[in-house]
Amino acid sequence: MKKDKIQEMLDEVIDIFLTEDLVELEVKDNEKRVRVKRAVAPLTGGEFVPIAGTPYIASPKKKKPPEENINWKKIISPLTGTFYRSSSPDIPPFVEIGSIIAHGQTLGLLEAMKMFNEIKSEMSGKIMKILVKGGEAVETGKVLFMVEPME
Repeated sequence: MKKDKIQEMLDEVIDIFLTEDLVELEVKDNEKRVRVKRAVAPLTGGEFVPIAGTPYIASPKKKKPPEENINWKKIISPLTGTFYRSSSPDIPPFVEIGSIIAHGQTLGLLEAMKMFNEIKSEMSGKIMKILVKGGEAVETGKVLFMVEPME
């Protein structure tokens, strides 16, 4: 087995092992076998506990996302459908993060049952977060935007 092939196999094993938070992984090839075993077992919260009989190795804790401002208001999808940020792919989006919006302003389009429905702002304010991508399927009640209201 060539060195490049072995490195490819190891890279793939390590990638799977880390992204899936596995405790143990074994990969066999006709010629070689690679077995990787973690000294600690993952928990759902991203923390690790020692497996009996193995040394404990501290792992970095995942960072929590920054807390949202409690004054921000949600703009949610009234329908299930496909969300579009602009009326055409070659036209800029209706709004971007940081855009100042007025009550009743169109923020996006929602295609449902072959009809396009405008998503309009229920308040004046500033777009703080855009939580969907253009062309993304959304469900009724999904948060589309976070807005800091302006009085």
